[in-house]
Amino acid sequence: MPRQVEQCELSGPPPAIRPAIGPGGAPYARARVLARLHSRPLGFVDVAVPIESAALRQTIEAQLGDELKRSDPAEPRRPAAEVPFVSVVIPTRDRPELLRRTLDSVLACDYPADRLEVLVADNVPSDDGTRSLVDELARGDERLSYLLAPRPGSGPARNDGVARARGEIVAFVDDDAVADRHWLAELVAGFDAAHCVMCVTGLVVAAELDTWAQQLFEEYGGFGKGFENALYDLGANRPPQAMFPFNPGMLGSGNNVAFRADALRALGGYDPALGNGTPSRSAEDWELFLRLLRRGFTAAYRPGAIVHHRHRRELPELESQLHDYGVGLGAAITRTVVHDPGAVLEIARRLPTAAYFLLSSRSSKNRAQSGSYPRELRRAELAGLVRGPAAYLRSRRAGRSHT
Repeated sequence: MPRQVEQCELSGPPPAIRPAIGPGGAPYARARVLARLHSRPLGFVDVAVPIESAALRQTIEAQLGDELKRSDPAEPRRPAAEVPFVSVVIPTRDRPELLRRTLDSVLACDYPADRLEVLVADNVPSDDGTRSLVDELARGDERLSYLLAPRPGSGPARNDGVARARGEIVAFVDDDAVADRHWLAELVAGFDAAHCVMCVTGLVVAAELDTWAQQLFEEYGGFGKGFENALYDLGANRPPQAMFPFNPGMLGSGNNVAFRADALRALGGYDPALGNGTPSRSAEDWELFLRLLRRGFTAAYRPGAIVHHRHRRELPELESQLHDYGVGLGAAITRTVVHDPGAVLEIARRLPTAAYFLLSSRSSKNRAQSGSYPRELRRAELAGLVRGPAAYLRSRRAGRSHT
């Protein structure tokens, strides 16, 4: 059943929700509502629509009452003169119609205009559509600029953006996501959680849930990592999980992340042999998170930094996406061993736990999947994982031919 996607601010009376027109021209019968208090998300509730303000508030209090009680008042923000300069890098290729929405949302963020630049890294474009869009928007907003990323792959495109970035903080968002107006301010606030934080990730929520494939991706796990602030490292903030740090996806994803620029450069940036547009297909963010944790840095998760992501609409697209995730995971693990052979023992100790995580219906990865979750999606991911090592080696060879 298609679900209308809504947000509800609880600092005042919530709005009534009327059904919008859904796919096929019929009004939605249900809505998934993200409840928020100021910039902090509390959780989701599913409701039938239409629903009046009082009934919506009652439903939220019944389901999320404990979160409401624990919520602090809106946190004080740094004065505008004290916030760091931020460079937002958006890697893209041949999707100007999606990119326009992303750019509009980033440029509209509640962040001082003189402390922000937005860099569009156009990765091996087939036409001048992206450049034309950026030139058009930049005439009215000098914060925006275009750069050509000539080497194929989202990893190289991200690195090209970092090389050009002037910010103390470098943030990334993808061209199929829309940033919340608090997104940048919340990412930056995450660096204040501890003096040693070098990376901050945020919450990614579905922009629409109109198709079965989009809802299946949420069953798969989506991009969301919960509603509590968290710190992760190998020291005092080490989570009680046997796979850590070889499960760095728990931090978040590369479509909503920020780094201290000096730390990102010290790490060597993204591996150019990983990511979309390379034989490895994905996981440039997964591998960088793993490298960051293994080097002793601290990462923070900040759910108030929200972006809305448009999931794949059709089942074949989703199957291909999960296959690519498997390829990327296998490639990223291979990359880790190639660059640090000592990691083999660390990985070997975690193999039984990893097998349970991937295969068991009771694992934290799979337990949200319903009985109707297609087996072909699980098979696609596992088949990709097997292909990952060879894909990484091909990608490294291809990368050398581009240098």
